[in-house]
Amino acid sequence: MTSQDNGALDTDTTADFDNVDLEVWARRFFADVDLFLTAPYATAVHADPSTSDALPRVLAAKRTLSTAVARGLWPAFDLADPHAGPAHAAAVTRFADGLSVNLSHAYDAAALVQYDVTVEPPMNTVGGRPTRLYGTVATPPGASYTLSSAKTDLSTPSSYVGFLLRLPDPSGPAYVTVDLDYGFLDLEYDIATEPQLGGDKNS
Repeated sequence: MTSQDNGALDTDTTADFDNVDLEVWARRFFADVDLFLTAPYATAVHADPSTSDALPRVLAAKRTLSTAVARGLWPAFDLADPHAGPAHAAAVTRFADGLSVNLSHAYDAAALVQYDVTVEPPMNTVGGRPTRLYGTVATPPGASYTLSSAKTDLSTPSSYVGFLLRLPDPSGPAYVTVDLDYGFLDLEYDIATEPQLGGDKNS
């Protein structure tokens, strides 16, 4: 499709492209979606009756994209691990959660670092709602990487914690040594799913 002077899309046009790096297009599209959903744009779109229906459609499309992109996550090591299936499912969910917050920022992650957690005994708040710890990893000065924050589920005996690892210079070393000094900052409790927020969890 081509764009008219007023920004509207013109009629469909078929075109062939050769030697196109779709990764560049995808990253630009993710950045545009994130920009569209920032407060200045989203509030203006919602306030205009002629465009207000676009906001929930874009949010729904972002949820679809987050789930679809996260399915492409795959283990870096081929190990004979009996827990590989649940661990992979938890990693995909963690990646999808990051994408649902900010597509382009999460997509820039070079890898997802994960380890298993054991809670003794599991904890729930009144009414059986789950609790979890929120924290970040202390990155040493001069480190060639950064790690995202993560949440630890306290309501189940065993689970997984995943951190998105980013490399400012992807062309750097083939591997990095990571110091997982995971510091807890907050305790989240009384966690419940909010249907009016698209299924997001409140605490």
